[in-house]
Amino acid sequence: MAATYLVGIEQGHLWMAACAALYLAWWTMFFRPRAEKPRGAERAIGVALILAAVVCGCAGAVGLARSAAGLPHAVEGAVVALVGFAAYAALAAVTRAVLKRPVTTELVLIVAWAALEWFVLDGAAGAGLAVGVPALLVTLAFLFSMACYVLYYRFRGWAAFADGCGPLVAVGAISLAFVLLL
Repeated sequence: MAATYLVGIEQGHLWMAACAALYLAWWTMFFRPRAEKPRGAERAIGVALILAAVVCGCAGAVGLARSAAGLPHAVEGAVVALVGFAAYAALAAVTRAVLKRPVTTELVLIVAWAALEWFVLDGAAGAGLAVGVPALLVTLAFLFSMACYVLYYRFRGWAAFADGCGPLVAVGAISLAFVLLL
């Protein structure tokens, strides 16, 4: 029975990797330094890319959550969600008040992704899988993404562009790695 849920987790990670790739393509199209802003058909393609990224991200998140929910957990999903909300609130307050960084959608995405992955890892561990390496990857990607988030507005040009790409590359790579590791 756990095998069925693990297939769902694999598929969810493939959707998340697709989301990251599409988001990265959109980011490149709209935020590449010294490039003209897309117009006409190119702009329509960009809009389609970000909408497709949203669809893939939602499909991945729902697939991961549903599949992980079918596995035995040490921590209930509601607790993970509450910790995620609390972490978001604390990080939003600290990054805004202390670090003077405007709060943007990316913070929600970073925290929600990490909370979802911890829920998945808790279920995978409950199913008897070794999750040490994946847990380390999620932790490192979360810390890396937060560093990129905090630093983004301090950079200009190509440095800001690369900083914005970093979390997308990390999430995409980890999603693909999880297909192999879980």
